[in-house]
Amino acid sequence: MRFVIPGLTQPAPYFDTGESSTSDTGSLLSQGRRLDSRRSLPHTQYKAGMTTFAGTKDAVYYECFEVESLESKEMKDCIFCQIIRGEKPADFLYRDDSLIVIKDIRPDAPVHLLIIPRKHIRGINEITEQDRDIVFEMILKAKEMAKLHSLAESGYKLGFNVERGGGQFIFHLHLHLVGGW
Repeated sequence: MRFVIPGLTQPAPYFDTGESSTSDTGSLLSQGRRLDSRRSLPHTQYKAGMTTFAGTKDAVYYECFEVESLESKEMKDCIFCQIIRGEKPADFLYRDDSLIVIKDIRPDAPVHLLIIPRKHIRGINEITEQDRDIVFEMILKAKEMAKLHSLAESGYKLGFNVERGGGQFIFHLHLHLVGGW
C-alpha cells in the first residue's frame, strides 16, 4: 500500500497507518505513530521516499508491506522451540506447561542441564515484567533438579549466558545448571 502526502519535501519521522488500509492524509498524521520497527504495526515494514504529485516533485510517499516478523522466524528456526514442539530429539528430564529440562548435548560438567521456558524469549535482555514468574520458576526448577541429581550438598552453578559476548549461542532464554565435579 502506498500513502502519498503532498506538500512535504522530506519524509516525516512520524505518521499513523490507522487500524485499516487508508490513504487519508489526515489519518496518516493524526496519531503521530513513530515510523520504526519497534513501534510500527506488527509484521509491517515501511519505505519512504520522494515522488511526484500532480506534476510536482514535492510529495513524500510511504509504502507499507507485510513481512514475516522477526520473532516468528526466530521461533521457527530456534532449536529449543523445535525441541519443545517435538520436531527435534532431546533427553527430557522434566516437562510441564511452562518449562522443560533437558541434558546439554555438549556438557561442561558431569551434570549439565538446561532449564528452558516454553515461551520463546530471546534472552535476558528481552525479559519483561510479565516474565517474572517464569524466571522464578526456572530458578526453583534448577534447585529441584540439583537436589534430584545429588548436587545440593556438594554445590553447583546456575548461569544465564547473555548475547554472543556472554556465551549465548542459542537465542532462547535458558538457564544452565552445572555441577558434579
